[in-house]
Amino acid sequence: MNEQWHKEIDTYFRNQMTEEEARLFEIKREEDQAFNLAVEQYLEDRANIALSLKASLKEQVKQLYEESKEVSDNPSKVIKLPWRRYSIAASLFVILGIGLWWMSQNTAKDASSLYASYYENPIISNARSVEEAKVNWESIVSMYSNSRNQELIPLLEAYIENGEGSIAEAKVYLGICFLELSEINSAIQTFSSVNPNSSYFPSAQWYLALSHLKNSEVEKAKTELAKIVQKGGYKSVEAADILKNLE
Repeated sequence: MNEQWHKEIDTYFRNQMTEEEARLFEIKREEDQAFNLAVEQYLEDRANIALSLKASLKEQVKQLYEESKEVSDNPSKVIKLPWRRYSIAASLFVILGIGLWWMSQNTAKDASSLYASYYENPIISNARSVEEAKVNWESIVSMYSNSRNQELIPLLEAYIENGEGSIAEAKVYLGICFLELSEINSAIQTFSSVNPNSSYFPSAQWYLALSHLKNSEVEKAKTELAKIVQKGGYKSVEAADILKNLE
C-alpha cells in the first residue's frame, strides 16, 4: 500500500475527515478496486493488531492476578516483602487502566471499520404499480443510480409527503442518501420512522444499526443488531458477525 493511500485511509477511520472528504472517500472506494483492496487490507491489519493486543493484555492481567494470589496465600511473603503486594496491585491497575484507555480510544475506530466492511448500497427497484407516479419514481431511480444524493433528497421527501407509492421503501432510500452524505442523525431519524409492519422494515433496521456504528454509538448498534439476530432472516448472519466483533 502506498503511503498516501495509507494516510488517507487512516484519516477516514480516525473520523478526522470533513463530511465532504468522507463522501469522496466512500465514492473512491466504490469506484477504485485497487483502493478498495487497500482499505480491506488496512482493516484486516488493524483487526489482527487489536486481537494481538487484547490477548497480550489478558495474559498480563492473568499473570499479575496469579502473582497477587500467591502473595495473599503466603502471609510470610507479605511480611518480608510488603512492597511486592503493592507493586503487583499497582501494576495491575496500570495495565487495566491502559487497556481500558486503549479500548475506549479504539471503540469508535472499530465501529467505523465494521461499518465500512458491511455497508453496501441497496439496489433500487424500478418496478411500480399502475396507481403510483411512475414518472417521479423513474427520476428517483435515475438519480439514485448516479449517486446524486443531494438532489435526490427533496424529491424523495416530496414523494413521501404526497404518499405517491411505497412510503416505507422511499424512506429507506432517503435514509441511504443521508448516510451517503454522512448526515448520520438524519439517516437515523429516517430509518427509525419506517413502519415496523412494512416489508421494508428489516432493511431499515439493518441500515439503522449501521448508522449507529458509523456514528460510533456502539451500544445502540448492538441493540438493533441483537433484534435482527433474534428475528432471523434478513442480515441476521451479518448482524451476528458484527456483534461477535464488538465483544
